[in-house]
Amino acid sequence: MTVIRALLAVAAASCFGFKSAYAGYLDVATLITANKKLCLTEPIKKEMYTHIAIHAFDVRQEQGVAISIKEEGADKPIYEESNLTKHLSVSFTAIHGISVICCITAPHYDIYVGVAIKSGADARDYSIIAKSSHLDPVDAHLQNAIDEFSAFHKAQLTGSRSMDRTSKKAADAYYMLTKFAIANSVFVVISTICFILYFRSFFLSKKVM
Repeated sequence: MTVIRALLAVAAASCFGFKSAYAGYLDVATLITANKKLCLTEPIKKEMYTHIAIHAFDVRQEQGVAISIKEEGADKPIYEESNLTKHLSVSFTAIHGISVICCITAPHYDIYVGVAIKSGADARDYSIIAKSSHLDPVDAHLQNAIDEFSAFHKAQLTGSRSMDRTSKKAADAYYMLTKFAIANSVFVVISTICFILYFRSFFLSKKVM
Protein backbone atom coordinates (compact mmCIF):
# COMPACT_ATOMS: atom_id res chain seq x y z
CA MET A 1 0.00 0.00 0.00
CA THR A 2 2.87 2.37 0.72
CA VAL A 3 4.22 1.86 -2.80
CA ILE A 4 0.79 2.58 -4.28
CA ARG A 5 0.44 5.74 -2.19
CA ALA A 6 3.90 6.84 -3.29
CA LEU A 7 3.00 6.35 -6.95
CA LEU A 8 -0.23 8.27 -6.40
CA ALA A 9 1.69 11.09 -4.73
CA VAL A 10 4.15 11.33 -7.63
CA ALA A 11 1.32 11.28 -10.17
CA ALA A 12 -0.64 13.90 -8.27
CA ALA A 13 2.41 16.11 -7.92
CA SER A 14 3.07 15.92 -11.66
CA CYS A 15 -0.57 16.57 -12.53
CA PHE A 16 -0.83 19.55 -10.20
CA GLY A 17 2.31 21.33 -11.28
CA PHE A 18 0.17 24.39 -11.85
CA LYS A 19 0.14 25.20 -8.11
CA SER A 20 1.68 28.65 -8.62
CA ALA A 21 -1.39 29.68 -10.61
CA TYR A 22 -3.76 28.89 -7.76
CA ALA A 23 -1.57 29.62 -4.75
CA GLY A 24 0.45 32.66 -3.81
CA TYR A 25 3.90 32.92 -2.31
CA LEU A 26 5.87 36.02 -1.35
CA ASP A 27 9.07 35.84 0.71
CA VAL A 28 11.23 38.96 1.08
CA ALA A 29 13.76 40.50 3.45
CA THR A 30 14.33 44.23 3.29
CA LEU A 31 15.73 47.22 5.15
CA ILE A 32 13.24 49.80 6.37
CA THR A 33 14.74 53.17 7.21
CA ALA A 34 13.99 54.86 10.53
CA ASN A 35 10.37 55.94 11.05
CA LYS A 36 9.41 54.91 7.51
CA LYS A 37 6.51 52.65 6.52
CA LEU A 38 6.68 49.78 4.05
CA CYS A 39 3.47 48.27 2.65
CA LEU A 40 3.38 44.99 0.73
CA THR A 41 0.31 43.95 -1.27
CA GLU A 42 -0.27 40.35 -2.32
CA PRO A 43 -3.29 39.21 -4.41
CA ILE A 44 -5.40 36.47 -2.80
CA LYS A 45 -8.54 34.62 -3.80
CA LYS A 46 -11.81 34.55 -1.90
CA GLU A 47 -12.06 31.89 0.84
CA MET A 48 -8.37 31.07 0.42
CA TYR A 49 -6.35 30.09 3.46
CA THR A 50 -3.52 32.62 3.96
CA HIS A 51 -0.52 32.65 6.27
CA ILE A 52 1.72 35.65 7.04
CA ALA A 53 5.01 35.47 8.92
CA ILE A 54 7.00 38.57 9.93
CA HIS A 55 10.38 38.68 11.64
CA ALA A 56 12.19 41.81 12.83
CA PHE A 57 15.97 41.35 13.00
CA ASP A 58 18.32 42.91 15.57
CA VAL A 59 15.69 44.73 17.61
CA ARG A 60 17.24 47.35 19.89
CA GLN A 61 16.12 48.19 23.41
CA GLU A 62 12.85 46.30 22.96
CA GLN A 63 11.71 48.90 20.42
CA GLY A 64 10.36 46.90 17.49
CA VAL A 65 8.23 47.56 14.44
CA ALA A 66 4.56 48.50 14.14
CA ILE A 67 2.48 46.00 12.16
CA SER A 68 -0.85 46.34 10.36
CA ILE A 69 -2.34 43.50 8.31
CA LYS A 70 -5.57 44.17 6.45
CA GLU A 71 -7.54 42.54 3.68
CA GLU A 72 -8.49 44.96 0.91
CA GLY A 73 -12.18 45.77 1.19
CA ALA A 74 -12.42 44.97 4.90
CA ASP A 75 -13.48 47.55 7.48
CA LYS A 76 -11.11 46.41 10.21
CA PRO A 77 -7.53 45.10 10.13
CA ILE A 78 -6.88 41.40 10.60
CA TYR A 79 -4.01 42.10 12.97
CA GLU A 80 -2.37 45.17 14.50
CA GLU A 81 0.59 45.57 16.84
CA SER A 82 2.48 48.71 17.77
CA ASN A 83 5.69 47.07 18.97
CA LEU A 84 6.63 43.73 17.44
CA THR A 85 9.96 42.57 18.81
CA LYS A 86 9.76 38.87 18.00
CA HIS A 87 8.49 36.58 15.28
CA LEU A 88 4.85 36.99 14.21
CA SER A 89 2.72 34.29 12.62
CA VAL A 90 -0.85 35.03 11.48
CA SER A 91 -3.25 32.74 9.60
CA PHE A 92 -6.71 33.57 8.25
CA THR A 93 -9.19 32.75 5.49
CA ALA A 94 -9.78 35.50 2.93
CA ILE A 95 -13.30 36.94 2.89
CA HIS A 96 -13.19 39.47 0.06
CA GLY A 97 -10.65 37.79 -2.20
CA ILE A 98 -8.89 40.89 -3.57
CA SER A 99 -5.55 41.29 -1.84
CA VAL A 100 -3.92 41.40 1.57
CA ILE A 101 -1.98 44.51 2.60
CA CYS A 102 0.81 44.19 5.14
CA CYS A 103 2.28 47.48 6.44
CA ILE A 104 5.38 47.67 8.63
CA THR A 105 6.63 50.87 10.28
CA ALA A 106 10.24 51.05 11.46
CA PRO A 107 11.21 52.46 14.89
CA HIS A 108 13.62 55.39 15.27
CA TYR A 109 16.43 53.33 13.70
CA ASP A 110 16.94 51.36 10.47
CA ILE A 111 15.84 47.75 10.76
CA TYR A 112 15.83 44.61 8.63
CA VAL A 113 12.50 42.81 8.37
CA GLY A 114 11.59 39.48 6.77
CA VAL A 115 8.06 38.96 5.43
CA ALA A 116 6.50 35.79 4.03
CA ILE A 117 2.95 35.77 2.63
CA LYS A 118 1.59 32.41 1.50
CA SER A 119 -1.88 31.47 0.30
CA GLY A 120 -3.61 28.29 -0.79
CA ALA A 121 -1.90 24.95 -0.24
CA ASP A 122 1.45 26.76 0.11
CA ALA A 123 0.15 28.33 3.33
CA ARG A 124 -0.40 24.99 5.05
CA ASP A 125 2.44 23.43 7.03
CA TYR A 126 2.03 19.80 6.03
CA SER A 127 4.76 18.66 8.40
CA ILE A 128 2.63 19.85 11.32
CA ILE A 129 -0.50 18.38 9.75
CA ALA A 130 1.27 15.06 9.34
CA LYS A 131 2.33 15.01 13.00
CA SER A 132 -1.04 16.05 14.38
CA SER A 133 -2.96 13.62 12.16
CA HIS A 134 -0.40 10.81 12.42
CA LEU A 135 0.26 10.83 8.67
CA ASP A 136 3.42 9.57 7.03
CA PRO A 137 5.26 11.86 4.53
CA VAL A 138 3.58 10.18 1.54
CA ASP A 139 0.11 10.77 2.97
CA ALA A 140 1.03 14.38 3.74
CA HIS A 141 2.18 14.82 0.13
CA LEU A 142 -1.09 13.32 -1.09
CA GLN A 143 -3.01 15.72 1.15
CA ASN A 144 -1.07 18.59 -0.40
CA ALA A 145 -2.00 17.36 -3.88
CA ILE A 146 -5.65 17.04 -2.87
CA ASP A 147 -5.65 20.61 -1.56
CA GLU A 148 -4.09 21.77 -4.84
CA PHE A 149 -6.80 19.96 -6.78
CA SER A 150 -9.50 21.53 -4.59
CA ALA A 151 -8.05 25.00 -5.21
CA PHE A 152 -7.88 24.28 -8.95
CA HIS A 153 -11.46 22.99 -9.00
CA LYS A 154 -12.72 26.05 -7.10
CA ALA A 155 -10.85 28.36 -9.50
CA GLN A 156 -12.40 26.52 -12.46
CA LEU A 157 -15.89 26.94 -11.02
CA THR A 158 -15.30 30.63 -10.37
CA GLY A 159 -13.98 31.09 -13.90
CA SER A 160 -16.96 29.23 -15.39
CA ARG A 161 -19.44 31.39 -13.48
CA SER A 162 -17.60 34.51 -14.62
CA MET A 163 -17.70 33.32 -18.24
CA ASP A 164 -21.42 32.54 -17.93
CA ARG A 165 -22.11 36.04 -16.64
CA THR A 166 -20.00 37.56 -19.42
CA SER A 167 -21.76 35.45 -22.06
CA LYS A 168 -25.17 36.48 -20.71
CA LYS A 169 -24.21 40.15 -20.81
CA ALA A 170 -22.92 39.75 -24.37
CA ALA A 171 -26.14 37.97 -25.41
CA ASP A 172 -28.26 40.71 -23.80
CA ALA A 173 -26.22 43.39 -25.55
CA TYR A 174 -26.57 41.58 -28.90
CA TYR A 175 -30.33 41.24 -28.36
CA MET A 176 -30.65 44.97 -27.62
CA LEU A 177 -28.52 45.83 -30.65
CA THR A 178 -30.68 43.61 -32.87
CA LYS A 179 -33.87 45.26 -31.60
CA PHE A 180 -32.36 48.69 -32.23
CA ALA A 181 -31.29 47.71 -35.76
CA ILE A 182 -34.79 46.39 -36.59
CA ALA A 183 -36.45 49.48 -35.14
CA ASN A 184 -34.06 51.71 -37.08
CA SER A 185 -34.79 49.83 -40.34
CA VAL A 186 -38.55 50.13 -39.78
CA PHE A 187 -38.14 53.85 -39.09
CA VAL A 188 -36.16 54.35 -42.32
CA VAL A 189 -38.76 52.45 -44.38
CA ILE A 190 -41.67 54.39 -42.87
CA SER A 191 -39.83 57.70 -43.30
CA THR A 192 -39.09 56.90 -46.95
CA ILE A 193 -42.75 56.03 -47.64
CA CYS A 194 -43.88 59.23 -45.95
CA PHE A 195 -41.45 61.31 -48.03
CA ILE A 196 -42.63 59.63 -51.23
CA LEU A 197 -46.29 60.25 -50.38
CA TYR A 198 -45.54 63.84 -49.37
CA PHE A 199 -43.66 64.73 -52.55
CA ARG A 200 -46.24 62.91 -54.68
CA SER A 201 -48.99 64.92 -53.05
CA PHE A 202 -46.94 68.10 -53.43
CA PHE A 203 -46.29 67.62 -57.13
CA LEU A 204 -49.90 66.63 -57.76
CA SER A 205 -51.04 69.80 -56.07
CA LYS A 206 -48.74 71.79 -58.36
CA LYS A 207 -50.08 69.81 -61.33
CA VAL A 208 -46.57 68.67 -62.16
CA MET A 209 -47.59 65.01 -62.44
